Amino acid sequence: MKELVTRALSGAIYIALIIVATIVGEYFYLPVIFVLGLLCLNEFLNLVKGNKILYFTIYVVLGVLTFYVLKLSLLRFTILGFITTVNLLLFLGLKGAARFKFIYNQRSKPFTILGYQILGFVAMCYIPVVYGHFETFLILGLFVLIWVNDSFAYLTGVSIGKTKLIPSISPNKSVEGFLGGLIATILTSCLLYKYAGVIDLYHWLLYGVIASVIGSIGDLVQSKFKRIAGVKDSGNIMPGHGGIYDRLDSVLYASPFVLLLLSL
Repeated sequence: MKELVTRALSGAIYIALIIVATIVGEYFYLPVIFVLGLLCLNEFLNLVKGNKILYFTIYVVLGVLTFYVLKLSLLRFTILGFITTVNLLLFLGLKGAARFKFIYNQRSKPFTILGYQILGFVAMCYIPVVYGHFETFLILGLFVLIWVNDSFAYLTGVSIGKTKLIPSISPNKSVEGFLGGLIATILTSCLLYKYAGVIDLYHWLLYGVIASVIGSIGDLVQSKFKRIAGVKDSGNIMPGHGGIYDRLDSVLYASPFVLLLLSL
């Protein structure tokens, strides 16, 4: 019982922090995401045994520069092309296919740290200001959709889940759970269109698909890194939940694709 209360409390604090940060605006949201990104990067470097001083420096310097470079349309698509290519390779290498498994090797570590982690957080920072001013629901919507997807995927999987999704990486995930999460997320996208607006229904529906499908892939990618490292959680900063990376894996992986959608 105590463990359940602790888990609920730490989860509520995390959700409240995200909601407040997105509602208050960019001068609170950006520092919060910057700190969460640093914590997440630290946990990821523990998994892949990366040089922390080197990559923390790159995170600070390159992160700030890239955020402002993203204002330039041509360079934005170039950067997003690099990030999404790294992420797609991580997806293709999930099941250890010979031609793509290199992306999880130590030799590819600089690309995964830079493209997947560092620039992934830059994309997360840029999403709410992609239209030139801060739009709360552009980023809060992503978090809400992923929370809905995770919740309904779990509930559906526990209730009727029988067909394993990728048991070699995440044995508890089921096809039924995945579909349950997808349906709930698309319905939530319709509600966001009705009550939040900002973008049209077509974009909200695509937003929901990205949050559900690509967000779920992000969770599997993180599970793959943890399996390689031989750990259950990426950290212990959130009692009952694990690390920051455990909470942000789906948002981190989906953010570049969301930013690409909003930039088209």
